[in-house]
Amino acid sequence: MNTTTTRFLGRLPQLITFFFSLTLVNGFRVLSDTYHWTTQPSFKFNDPGQYLIAVSFVVTLVWIVTAWLGYSLLIERVPYTLGFGRFFFDVARFSLMFALLNFTFLAGQKNGYQIYLFTLAIFHFMMVAWYFDQERQTTDATRQKMYGGDVRSHGFRALTYLVLGLVFYFGVATRSTGTGTDSLRYAILIVTFVLMTVWNVRRLADLRAYARGEDAPATVEPAPAVAEPGDGVPVARA
Repeated sequence: MNTTTTRFLGRLPQLITFFFSLTLVNGFRVLSDTYHWTTQPSFKFNDPGQYLIAVSFVVTLVWIVTAWLGYSLLIERVPYTLGFGRFFFDVARFSLMFALLNFTFLAGQKNGYQIYLFTLAIFHFMMVAWYFDQERQTTDATRQKMYGGDVRSHGFRALTYLVLGLVFYFGVATRSTGTGTDSLRYAILIVTFVLMTVWNVRRLADLRAYARGEDAPATVEPAPAVAEPGDGVPVARA
């Protein structure tokens, strides 16, 4: 690979970092507008929605940051190639994160949080499709097994968020306000927050192990230092 091509491929991660930066800037802008930071900072302590929005934002922010940490670590070890498939896939999934951070503010509403859950499900279904394709392409038995594990892991998360979204939509969003619907709403949000936090902690531990060169974690698949176009290559799992 000549020097010009190497420099060209080396600039591609800059666009992904731009998407990440844009996501954070926009997210904090909306957060500032929500709590009126630039005019009259306020927090309604008697409004549960204010707490839900704050927790939802923090949990999602950590989820996105850890996804970027995984991406940053992996792109150093497995650069982009002229196949461009992984690059466009990363553009798509980081673009979806932009929407997801905006949807965190739906936690304060009764009839919108299912959109956030469905977006999480779509993200993980995308990861399922990616790893299924990588499993199909590779002929190495060890990598097939690892890709298969990624497919099952993301599939479980996708189905979990899909079910939570459907329960929220039919059990909360489409029903009149009452004690039962409020309790169900809070329960679904709490379950979502806990699941995302637990899975984030696990991913950070796996990233740390991978960075130290220990056994390959389930959430960040190792690969050759240079992957040729057409080879199955990993992406950092979110």
